[in-house]
Amino acid sequence: MKIKPEDLETLADKLDSGQAGMREAVAGALRRLSKGEEMFSDQMYVDAARDEHECEGSMEFDDEPKVSRSDDGGAYVQCWVWVPESDLL
Repeated sequence: MKIKPEDLETLADKLDSGQAGMREAVAGALRRLSKGEEMFSDQMYVDAARDEHECEGSMEFDDEPKVSRSDDGGAYVQCWVWVPESDLL
């Protein structure tokens, strides 16, 4: 799904002051779009991956993991998955 800059402007206008984090995210996306850059930065994908999937000792991320964007509206973020020897038996 493609999001147009005017869609983000409409969303930003509707946000109230209690959603400052969302307002900053939308403003950042608008700035990137206005410069011809990607709407979402690699770091945003890395942060989301860590927040949603990181589990110390089971699934971990390097300090600067590789991000591979997809045309399907997302990205793969490289991580490490722990595999104990017992899983091999």
